[in-house]
Amino acid sequence: MTDPVYLILEPGRPDTDEGLRARVADPIWFLTRQWQLGEHQGEDLSAPVVVTAAPQHAPITYDRSRPDLDPTMIPAEALLEAEPGDWWTIGRRVRLGRAAAPLIDADARTRFQFGRLPPPYEQLALEVDGRAVFLDGRLAGNAIWAEVPSPPADRWSSSELDYGASFEAGGAALRVRGHTGGDVDWFTVDGEPDTRPRTRPRPVAMKREVIPGRLDYPGAPKPRWWQLEDHAVDIGGFAPDRSHFATMLLFDLVLEHGDHWFTFPVPPPADSASAPSSGVLVTLAGVTVRDSFGEVWNLTTPAASGPGAWSLFHTAGLPESQLLVWPVAVAPQQGPLLDEILIGVDEDANLAWAVELRADGLQLLRDAETAAAVAETTRTGTRAFRYLPSTTLPNGWHPYQRLRLGDPQPGGGLVTAATDSGAGDGRSGGWRQGILADLTGPYPKHRPGPVSRLIGGPSGAGAGRGHQLASDAIPSNGVLLRRRAMLARDTAGRPVLWVERSAAPVAGPPVSHLRFDVFAEDEPANKGGGP
Repeated sequence: MTDPVYLILEPGRPDTDEGLRARVADPIWFLTRQWQLGEHQGEDLSAPVVVTAAPQHAPITYDRSRPDLDPTMIPAEALLEAEPGDWWTIGRRVRLGRAAAPLIDADARTRFQFGRLPPPYEQLALEVDGRAVFLDGRLAGNAIWAEVPSPPADRWSSSELDYGASFEAGGAALRVRGHTGGDVDWFTVDGEPDTRPRTRPRPVAMKREVIPGRLDYPGAPKPRWWQLEDHAVDIGGFAPDRSHFATMLLFDLVLEHGDHWFTFPVPPPADSASAPSSGVLVTLAGVTVRDSFGEVWNLTTPAASGPGAWSLFHTAGLPESQLLVWPVAVAPQQGPLLDEILIGVDEDANLAWAVELRADGLQLLRDAETAAAVAETTRTGTRAFRYLPSTTLPNGWHPYQRLRLGDPQPGGGLVTAATDSGAGDGRSGGWRQGILADLTGPYPKHRPGPVSRLIGGPSGAGAGRGHQLASDAIPSNGVLLRRRAMLARDTAGRPVLWVERSAAPVAGPPVSHLRFDVFAEDEPANKGGGP
């Protein structure tokens, strides 16, 4: 039986140019396919052509006694998170210290020396600290202090471990509550009516015309048929996971609304000198749209609450037609950590601990481990015991106890509900810092108090008592306090320096392994493995 013969129809051209051209020999076929898919069933839909709006730009004000702290120029983070002493950099402290050194006696020069400094400033340890001289009141009124600015208000709450402040704009008070450091934007504040008298005239609304545009984002549906979608974004590749709320919103926008969204730029103020374009509360009024058929449509702001509510970038407490625009610090430069403190509740010891890992740029502890305490409570099998009043804790561990009604006050008297509203029965309420005793010697003595100013430092031996924390300031998994210098630029391009304090949750609280009246078992004599 012979093999079958196959006839293969192949073009006689050896190249593929003709095929790649994809010439259309029957355009009627395309029109027929469009008719079958219903693409010829159109509606007389219009498109927006011109948007007319009358925006009002009300500048944000911060501190009426400090007009130099202008929220329309300075990033909001630098105003809210400023520390009273953040102007005093190491360089300025050294420079002013050198200017003050010839004007004070030798004993004062020795007393005002820096001491230990973090890298790379170790060689300046014996220099005179200009900030220490200034704060001591020496040479008050001298011309060398002319450049020292008045410190800003400190908005950090050492008991709540967050920031709180108040701004005002357009007759509204903008309250900041519970800010733990980081970006400041429309969601940082809540609006309230401002009962104080106005200090600036109400901005004048002027009608302006702008051209709208179609909302576009990576992966957005194309507005025309037969347009190829962007291959770089695969909307179908996102899993419909209910736990990812942002993905569900994206699906709803792409699949339900399609390309029917349009945006328009908010017109800047006509007079930028009296009403800047950032650091303002923008109110949109009288918004109308003229479409491609010449019809004019009035736009109304949807309700932010209740049935059918819809909002985007809405600040609680403000009308839906208002938008808060901050001059924020975009990607500020971060300095090395100055302070790092781990705070958490140790249920075994019935205490809260503040563990100082770093203070004023100096590393105090590598981590929050208590290897010595663990070793002292570990059985070795030698059956040779020694008595320890308590297990060993590294320096830098500072205890906090629950405030109890009737406890003695550091300055005398007893804790009452009138003197401290956070006091409780010992199982709830606020926390107050205590002092550990050093029991390693023949007589007990106080251990050093905290160094970091975040928890009541700097202090010496037996000091630091009295720093308090609110009952809700320490979450169950602990909190990490950090302090570092930040550098950004204002809207005029000038550098802005401030020291940020932040509080962030951690995976777990510190565990002290603290025990009292311990019989520690000695180590084996041949622990090294020799005969």
